[in-house]
Amino acid sequence: MSKKNSVTKFQRAAYHEAGHAVASYLVKRRLSYVTIEPNPDKHTLGHCEYRNLATFKPDAVLTGRLRNQIEKLIIVLLAGAVAERLKFGRTYWKGSENDTTQAHDLAIYLCNEDKEARAFINWLWERTRNILEFGPHWAAVEAISEELMKSKYISERQTRKIKGGNKR
Repeated sequence: MSKKNSVTKFQRAAYHEAGHAVASYLVKRRLSYVTIEPNPDKHTLGHCEYRNLATFKPDAVLTGRLRNQIEKLIIVLLAGAVAERLKFGRTYWKGSENDTTQAHDLAIYLCNEDKEARAFINWLWERTRNILEFGPHWAAVEAISEELMKSKYISERQTRKIKGGNKR
């Protein structure tokens, strides 16, 4: 995980979205595609599009299964910023603002209290870092980011093929 002094928005976006894509694969969230095509309307440099994404219902009864699903979602939300930190030595928080806001809101839902939610997010950050920096997982982040920098768009099938080639 090398660090570079001169990092473009394009490179940051590629690693950010690759982090989301690999985490999604690992927690079994189905992607439709991942792209680093900027979306001026949403003020994003890229995004992952998911299949069969269940709508979160804040009034739902918090079961163990729902808690587990929310933890996995928070890991996916944090994975973009974590991948940036692993690659470049820092996180560009402005580009991760929507992800971190969603992660915080979900943690508040689970914890009911801000201090506990922040501690929970910090724990999940470390968990996400450990997951992504594991050799084959980081190799998949590198490979997906490289492909994104070439083509700007990767389908679910291409993502699975790249990640599948980095077994664990």
